[in-house]
Amino acid sequence: MNRQNERIEENIRRSAAEMKPPYTESLWETRIEKAEGDEWYLDNTVSKKKNYRFPLMTLAAAAAVLLLCAIPYYSLFLRTYATVYVDLNPSISLSINSRERVTSVKANNKDGETVIQDLDLKNTDINTAVNALLGSLIRHGYIDEAHNMLLLSLECENREYGNILKERLSKDMNAYLDTYVGKGIVLKQEVDSDDDLEDFAEDYGITIGKAKLVLSALLDHPEWNAQELAGMPISDLARLLHDNGIDLKPYSEEAEEYLDSLDDHDDDPDDNDDHYDKDDKDDDDIPFEADSPDDRDDDSDDDGRYDIDDDDYDDDND
Repeated sequence: MNRQNERIEENIRRSAAEMKPPYTESLWETRIEKAEGDEWYLDNTVSKKKNYRFPLMTLAAAAAVLLLCAIPYYSLFLRTYATVYVDLNPSISLSINSRERVTSVKANNKDGETVIQDLDLKNTDINTAVNALLGSLIRHGYIDEAHNMLLLSLECENREYGNILKERLSKDMNAYLDTYVGKGIVLKQEVDSDDDLEDFAEDYGITIGKAKLVLSALLDHPEWNAQELAGMPISDLARLLHDNGIDLKPYSEEAEEYLDSLDDHDDDPDDNDDHYDKDDKDDDDIPFEADSPDDRDDDSDDDGRYDIDDDDYDDDND
């Protein structure tokens, strides 16, 4: 029995000796030091830590994918696809994306700031935004029965789409005004911005839409005063243009018919409306009228611009 036990022990020692690696002794004798970082390494050994690097082709492909995703996003949601300009006396500009969502709102003058100060129009669709603007214009007293005209101008690279949007918005705006003020007229046009229009609009606190209308009027009547035209409500400006022979049909056939009907009403001696009336000499609200050459010769203080001749005005009001 003892002999058998000795044989088992001998086999165990032999097996353990064979399992021992050849460098075990030197490994036990090696001095261990702390590395500079948080890891421990054995002296004279090389770190097995891998340095991962992305190939340039992989990075380029990832950048291309991001770019391809960014371009459609910018085109759909951020890029200005069209700009809608609304002028009454307040002047307001609305930029929209290709999904007809408002991306930015700008008041071009102080009246415009009053209109939009309580409105949050960004990210709303353009129809909702325009209806909100009209509601605010009515609440602040800029639209009533006497001043029921406004100018809608639209700028868009896609002319076909721009025309469709202009007609749709003007129709909705007319319906809104008819409902809330009894009668509404929307003059509408397409515009292309340029440096002259932008400078003029900036100088007089209007949109480039109204700037185009005013500059067109000044081509026919260079003696008129640009600042006074720019400051007129659209209703008064349209009446002035109509009464001086400037055709408004390109802007609105309805406006031309409406102003003709007012002319018929103005011939009535009992007329007491507040509109500009070239036939009604007793109207106290007549806006400035262009001087004729003879009138300007009689007025030593006349600057030749959009003005009233003092002598003629006194005769009319004696």
